[in-house]
Amino acid sequence: MAIVERIKNSYSYGGLREVARKAFFLVVYATVGKFTSIAVKKTKIEYGLNKSKREDHIVVSLTSFPKRFPYIGLCLKSLIAQTVKPDKIIVYLGSDSTPDMLTEEMIYFKKYGVEYRFDNELNLMPHKKYFYAMQEYKDSIVITADDDVIYPKNWLKTLYESYKRYPKAVSARRVHQIRFDEKGKMIPYDSWKDQCRSIKIPSKQLIATGNSGVLYPPNCFNADAFDVEAIIQLCLRTDDLWLKCMEIKNDIPVVWVKNWQVKPASIDAEDNARLQDENIFTGQNDQVLRLIMNHCSIKDENFR
Repeated sequence: MAIVERIKNSYSYGGLREVARKAFFLVVYATVGKFTSIAVKKTKIEYGLNKSKREDHIVVSLTSFPKRFPYIGLCLKSLIAQTVKPDKIIVYLGSDSTPDMLTEEMIYFKKYGVEYRFDNELNLMPHKKYFYAMQEYKDSIVITADDDVIYPKNWLKTLYESYKRYPKAVSARRVHQIRFDEKGKMIPYDSWKDQCRSIKIPSKQLIATGNSGVLYPPNCFNADAFDVEAIIQLCLRTDDLWLKCMEIKNDIPVVWVKNWQVKPASIDAEDNARLQDENIFTGQNDQVLRLIMNHCSIKDENFR
């Protein structure tokens, strides 16, 4: 069902040419992802944090949950193996997790720089990957990652280079373009131009998607972004849309980081697909976005 819906959406947006484009990149993703996975598995593990002086302090932040603990190792290893090292790699965990649940492999990665932080009272689900780091390290660059993908070795390097070029923008390796009808009204989420590559400069029409990695400049959000009650009430499972609205409120554009591996190798692609289908093809994202926009007093034209 998901594949059929994607083909329909691609065809309605750009005809056979768009369908062919998507098919081409699916082959590229699969091929590059396979080599990335092999390369990470063969990489000799080394200390994963920055040891040299640098103007910017970089925190890589991600989250997970117990069901994924047995599979997170490759993701963590890929973050440790970056050519440009972060100053912190922190896995933020919620009330569904306790220190005794960590696997031996997760504990092993501690000596290579990985930290685990626990919130014993709350489980903010995907919001955990930015919520704590941005408040704890306000003056740092925060780069969010997902726990179920394998990142190429130049992943952090490309994001950081984008930041140095566009320090006032959110940099993302995978973006969608928000689209509008002839009256200027935002059209449904599943008709946006996904994996957009045509916009090369910072734009409010672009929305960063988290799984490929997103860089947030220091102090980019105000306190509204960390309103726990609003997050729980409006969008507990949908962090990307919440963050996009926070960017609009703070007049922050998004810029695409040029790369071939827009969709990184997935550790468990089947589970990813199910979650994505639930959010997109049931129209849930459209409902959640409108709730957040109303809460923030944001209008369609603010995204243009």
